[in-house]
Amino acid sequence: MKRRQRGSFIAEVPIVLWFLIFLLFFPMLDLVAVTIRTTFLFMAAHNAVTAASRARSFSASINGYPTAATLADSVAHQTINNFGGVQIASMQTAILVTNTATKAVARFTSPLTTPADSIANTYHIEVTLNGVIQPLIPYNVGVFGSIPGLTTPINLTVKDQRYAENAQGLSV
Repeated sequence: MKRRQRGSFIAEVPIVLWFLIFLLFFPMLDLVAVTIRTTFLFMAAHNAVTAASRARSFSASINGYPTAATLADSVAHQTINNFGGVQIASMQTAILVTNTATKAVARFTSPLTTPADSIANTYHIEVTLNGVIQPLIPYNVGVFGSIPGLTTPINLTVKDQRYAENAQGLSV
């Protein structure tokens, strides 16, 4: 006598759906969310360095205009505040001085001690953001362990740099 197999499919559907939804779909959704949030963090660094490169001074206000460091900080936080799941843990604004003859790069986190020499050097502003990217749906299941972006937040550092538009203001 031959047995019919019609009812076995209905019994397997919940297991297959659980596997597809919880082990494939939600982790992929988290991956997409983390990727988008990473883009927001880079966008914050980009907007911050663009604003800082246009500042009139690096760390001391001139005629009430904001400094490069102040502009970078406010623009980065303003950009991040528009999106959820991304926080700025720390931020640093620096001056990069590149010698045009030797291509040697010097990095300064304080104003330059000598006036800028635009013939011998090029001057960039660099903003470094250390951010924390949260997963969309954090998994607290012990099966996955500790996976950044799925079960724990991702700590990420992004940098961006732009030419300083007012090189003489970098010594102030």
